[in-house]
Amino acid sequence: CSDLVCFLFNIPQQTIFSRILIVTIYGGVIRSNRLYSIKKDKYKLTKLIVSIIILVLGMIKSLYPDYASDTGNYHLIAQRSDFVNWFENGFGAGTFQIWGFRLGDRLFNLFSSILGYRYGTLLNIFIVIIIYLQITDFLDIIFDRLMSNYRTWRIFKIINPAILAVITLTVHDLIMVIATYYADLLAIPILLEMLYKICLKEKNEDHQYFAFLGGLAFALKMTNVVYIIPLLIIYIIKNLKIIKIIDYLKCFIIGIVPFSIYAIYNVVCTGNPIFPYFNLLFKSKYFSFYNFKDPRWGPTDIKETFIWIFKHVFYPEYRQSEIYDLHVTNLQIAFIVFVLGILIYIECVLRKRVKTVLPIELYIVFLLSALFWSASTGYSRYFILGDIMLLIILIVSVIYLIQITNIYVIKYGLAVLIYLMFWVSYEQIGDSIRGREWSWRSVTKEQTI
Repeated sequence: CSDLVCFLFNIPQQTIFSRILIVTIYGGVIRSNRLYSIKKDKYKLTKLIVSIIILVLGMIKSLYPDYASDTGNYHLIAQRSDFVNWFENGFGAGTFQIWGFRLGDRLFNLFSSILGYRYGTLLNIFIVIIIYLQITDFLDIIFDRLMSNYRTWRIFKIINPAILAVITLTVHDLIMVIATYYADLLAIPILLEMLYKICLKEKNEDHQYFAFLGGLAFALKMTNVVYIIPLLIIYIIKNLKIIKIIDYLKCFIIGIVPFSIYAIYNVVCTGNPIFPYFNLLFKSKYFSFYNFKDPRWGPTDIKETFIWIFKHVFYPEYRQSEIYDLHVTNLQIAFIVFVLGILIYIECVLRKRVKTVLPIELYIVFLLSALFWSASTGYSRYFILGDIMLLIILIVSVIYLIQITNIYVIKYGLAVLIYLMFWVSYEQIGDSIRGREWSWRSVTKEQTI
């Protein structure tokens, strides 16, 4: 905010006064310690081991510099802390992507300044570790609920949520960006925080906090809007009776604060707060008067929009990404389980005996975000959290089947099946090590560091 004001009035940015102010405010944020409502002390050793493995793999991969095309095109220049009108200074450097909300890219600036260019990418590794801990604790809570209803749980001590959470992490597009400067992962912990609040609590009274998280996720990357809208809809529906009119006003103001910095900057420089999107409405002189959408990716018509999640899982090579997913077996099984779960839930509602293993909110958020994603971009890298949610649904559903069946052959067969899913994890990590990722860096003796 301080630098933006300086930019608007054409006075020096990044002064010692603004930095003292920043450190003071950030210290207060740390003291409040409010982020990540799920904090459990179980499975400490497993969590530590897995976290160390993630860190080591990330450090090895980061030894090889990030030469990904998007990194060179705009991510590096977007990391600059100062505000610059790139149309007036720099001949449009960074193309149109430089005008996306840049909070995510700017977070890398501190890491690259201190750790150097290669290990500046470790921010993504730390984010993956946070995501892993969040998913582990969420699975543990759900498993505890299952254990309270069935006594057979202790037979399967090998089913450890801290281990099974790894399956949800090893989705193709997450693995591809962990040692890069891509900002697609940075908002996932915040979105998971929002998801858990609507899934694990009957009512929430901290409306302003929820709104701030939504605004922060949007400021980190515009494409997160496909998750933010469903999360807000469900939050409002669940808490409709306790949300007052004044709360809506407060939440609106607090929610727009994080990204308003970049929206104001965009308006001043381009005339469009979300340049170049919806330029038919905003009519920026720096872009044609049409609503921008990359024609290379996503559905080609209305019909494909509604079945795009099916295409994503069963036809990943079709208009999904430049480097599409080769190992979609887990996602395919998960999608089938998801559809069956929805059908079972509908059947239970019709018979007026509603009972779900997972919170129904998780199913709804996944379904709505899949529709918003397909209608907006349909690009696979912008649906990482969607893939994670789908795998969470799969894991919990399999554990539930293990619990309810009395046939031990089926029990142990399902337990073996769920661990066979790690083969896909192995293949995904192996692809990255062999160089099938955005920088095409192969971790081999032949590769020059």
